[in-house]
Amino acid sequence: MKKAKEVIFDNYTRNTSMPSKRVNRKNLEAERKSLPVFAYRKDIIESVKNNPTTIIVGETGSGKTTQIAQYLLESGYFNDGVIGITQPRRVAAITVAKRVAEERGTELGDEVGYSVRFDECTSMNTCIKFLTDGMLLREAMLDRELSQYSVLILDEAHERSLQTDILCSFIRYVQQSRKIRLIVMSATIQCELFENFFYPNHSGSNFPNHIIQIKGRTFPVEIYYTPTPEPDYLEAALIAILQIHLDLPTGDILVFLTGQEEIESLAEMLEEKLPLFPKDAKSLLIYPLYAALPPEQQLAVFTPTPPDSRKVILSTNIAESSVTIQGIKYVVDSGMIKIRVSQTTTGLESLLVTPVSKSHAWQRSGRAGRESAGKCFRLFPEDAFLALPEDAVPEIQRCNLSSMILQLKTMGIEDVLGFHYLQAPSRDSLKRSLEQLLLLGALDRRSGSLTKLGREMALLPLDPLYSRLLILSKEYHCSAEILDIVSILSVENVFYSPREEREKANVSHKRFASVYGDHLTYLNVFHAYREEKGNVQWCHDNYINSRSMKTAVEIRKQLVGYCQKIGIEEISCEGEFDQVRRCLAAGMFVQVANRVKEVVKNSRCEYQTIIGHKTAAIHPASVLFQRKPYPDAIQELVYTTKEYFRGVTAIEAAWLPELIPEWFSSKSNLDVCLINSVHSLL
Repeated sequence: MKKAKEVIFDNYTRNTSMPSKRVNRKNLEAERKSLPVFAYRKDIIESVKNNPTTIIVGETGSGKTTQIAQYLLESGYFNDGVIGITQPRRVAAITVAKRVAEERGTELGDEVGYSVRFDECTSMNTCIKFLTDGMLLREAMLDRELSQYSVLILDEAHERSLQTDILCSFIRYVQQSRKIRLIVMSATIQCELFENFFYPNHSGSNFPNHIIQIKGRTFPVEIYYTPTPEPDYLEAALIAILQIHLDLPTGDILVFLTGQEEIESLAEMLEEKLPLFPKDAKSLLIYPLYAALPPEQQLAVFTPTPPDSRKVILSTNIAESSVTIQGIKYVVDSGMIKIRVSQTTTGLESLLVTPVSKSHAWQRSGRAGRESAGKCFRLFPEDAFLALPEDAVPEIQRCNLSSMILQLKTMGIEDVLGFHYLQAPSRDSLKRSLEQLLLLGALDRRSGSLTKLGREMALLPLDPLYSRLLILSKEYHCSAEILDIVSILSVENVFYSPREEREKANVSHKRFASVYGDHLTYLNVFHAYREEKGNVQWCHDNYINSRSMKTAVEIRKQLVGYCQKIGIEEISCEGEFDQVRRCLAAGMFVQVANRVKEVVKNSRCEYQTIIGHKTAAIHPASVLFQRKPYPDAIQELVYTTKEYFRGVTAIEAAWLPELIPEWFSSKSNLDVCLINSVHSLL
């Protein structure tokens, strides 16, 4: 096949420590004994018996995730409660639970189970439970002592997710009132932060062997860099995949990208190339892997590669350390990652694509040497790698903390400013999140305690904005429509536009467009999808992402169950869509932006948020982008850049005093009222 362009890599080799060889499924017991962690089982049991907290460092693939809970169960010392193991992602919790159940010869959900958002598989017999860190936090909201557990294991702690950081702090708090053992597991050797937190002032000397480092097997990984920066890393990834597939020996390929849109786009580009392969070329099997993918499709990546074929897995950072995929010999690293970042003035969150840290890059390259020597192709120059930060900024220091504050207060932690955090967020960040919760009515303006609305919001597994919106939908008699909208907002990109068919896709998407904006457009898509009974061909013909829609349907089913628990019946507005718009305005009024009448340039109108006073224009992808006359006000969802609002609904500015009288009925300045309320809580 003729190549339009080649990515040329400077050969750069470095050895990295890698995990064990391919699983021998015919003899699970022999395989368990072959794992690096097996040699440390007695040390681990003794450490957990003698220390309140044990810190275990073991590289990905050392066996710590699947084996340590089994060692504790088999020891008989910790059978007075469940052994819980957290994972930052649902796909990891489910796949590891299945693997451990297989090793123990039991049905999944019996002795070994799992609990993830919108899905639980446990029973009264469950002794080992894998769950996401978010689910353990939700359990703590209902049971502050976490009384069902004898041991809790926080896995992948090096990722520094907001939930895992909070669990470190909260379990340390629980240890003051009852005996519960904690194991903090990390894939990196930088464990000083955890040691200083759990054993301050070096008092760990009173607790022998509280840190255990598991040595793994090492396989060399050759690292290749591009000589110059790549202007389009998707195109560069495409060429790298084709070069590997056509020129290099057997072995599957793992490609790291930033999100669903990039993954779907690259998958489409690869599909277009398949018919051009030489007749004697192996089949190339394309598997996407990202959080919004339905569980059964996520699990498909673990399917063994057939003979005369090669798998290419297009993944987000899910595959960095959370899951181990057999057969990977080649890694293609875009060097980019998508992270949540809170705007400093408004507190609104954005999803930003940013370069990875060195730690991320080494985790990614390490996947190529899981079973034997491998190769990693970094789509950036070596000097760019050397300029990367050593570690990523932890989520607690860059994200909106409103959900965290709701959870802490529900768990009995009223003083969120004075709480002992693993690594404290900034005071300004906490202040902005308190402001948002005060505005949403989740906190009492005098005491700072949870209101009735705040307690209900905390029970829903959603962002506080969505929780408030769903609760208010009962009052506006449109809970069915809001359930649809929230479910579709919980997935990524229901529309897709192939590069070669962009005009056709745009024409098709316009059929669903609502004059009132993007949220009602999403509602039209959901209704049409339901009428077509989820027909995949219909999705393809209309350039609708069938995977996203299927996931949205599953999320909606689960949300209905949560709503029933807090007394929200499913009621339709029966076509009275002004009720939906009013509910959106009332539920998420903190994201309302007013038209700036005196600023109209380049045929676009600019808007200013009522909180934070950020000025921006409507994104070209919004159905409201070309609407004339421009709406007086919009309810915006995501502030994507310093120029655009995306995901917007047109509302009437005159509605706000009626819908939110506590903040808009008087002539007093909203910012002044808010500042005074927050200052009373600090």
